[in-house]
Amino acid sequence: MTKDGYKSIAYLGSEGSYSFLAAKRYFLKGTIMLGKKGFIDIFDSVSENSVETGVIPLENSLTGSIYESYDLLLSRNLQIVGEVILHINHLLLTREDNKVIKKDILSKATVCFAHPEAFRQCRKFFLQQSQIDQVFVEDTAKAISQLLKSNEVNAFAIGNEYQSQKYSLRILEKEFTDSKENFTRFVMVSKRKNRTGTKASLIFSVAHKPGSLIRALTPYAAHGLNLTKIESRPVLGKPWEYIFLIDLNLGDNPDRLTKVLEAMKVHVNYVKVLGVYEKGNVYDA
Repeated sequence: MTKDGYKSIAYLGSEGSYSFLAAKRYFLKGTIMLGKKGFIDIFDSVSENSVETGVIPLENSLTGSIYESYDLLLSRNLQIVGEVILHINHLLLTREDNKVIKKDILSKATVCFAHPEAFRQCRKFFLQQSQIDQVFVEDTAKAISQLLKSNEVNAFAIGNEYQSQKYSLRILEKEFTDSKENFTRFVMVSKRKNRTGTKASLIFSVAHKPGSLIRALTPYAAHGLNLTKIESRPVLGKPWEYIFLIDLNLGDNPDRLTKVLEAMKVHVNYVKVLGVYEKGNVYDA
């Protein structure tokens, strides 16, 4: 028996990626897990019924929203059906045969493999170590693969505890992110829509005129709904016009969302519910 009845899931990257770890945390044993190369591949797999659900990163507490995920949620007919939050603790890893001693690590390091998001979350460290060549890869698991294949003696990768144990890698730095409060929120997407939940995510657009946003949001306050996120994003091809991304807590009365949407529709150009789901738990990656 798998969580929420899902038997198969697509995740970003390969075994050891953070999407893989998020899926492991969310789903029970017995779920078939398939790694995919990109976000579009995950959405295609779910849309074409190759898998029942997919897991994608949606936002990070240090670097913000991951807009490729939002763009696909807006354009595709999939719903958010769950979420899980990982506390990210990046590790600076190297091969076991790299004999450099820790005090010389910064002067000896020549190249580091990581996903661009990982480099952004460790920006201060790499600004101070400009001699390190940053090599972008598709995901955390790919970074480890590149490290193991590299001919560079002093090659490194940003990875996690799972990978360090699986591949017997040396941990050279444990805490070098810009902040210890580094969390990534992952969501599960599916063709199957939830009927109930304690949380909801929406995207909407308003007319480009004074007061339109406040009129669209007034129904939330009137019905006692707490917005936990509101963010604007430019509309492609329409300079100075924006879409808005919002999350809200529904509490124990999800029916309030229907009433809010009815009141909201007269003040917006369009609104799309991205999903209604249970608020996710937080785990160490």
